[in-house]
Amino acid sequence: MANNIYIFCRNVLFEHLILLSHAAITNDENQIKINSIAKTIIFLFPSDNYNDSRVSLFR
Repeated sequence: MANNIYIFCRNVLFEHLILLSHAAITNDENQIKINSIAKTIIFLFPSDNYNDSRVSLFR
């Protein structure tokens, strides 16, 4: 149960970051902020799936 909540939270955070990333694509300063947030999420919510395409977007 806790694992499902963990995965859900991680997925929701990534989906929001992807949307923000598309919105900020023309603004380099915002893109840098979004990338740093994504790296923090990757650190706090590590994934066993290293082929996760959402993670590779922000590496």
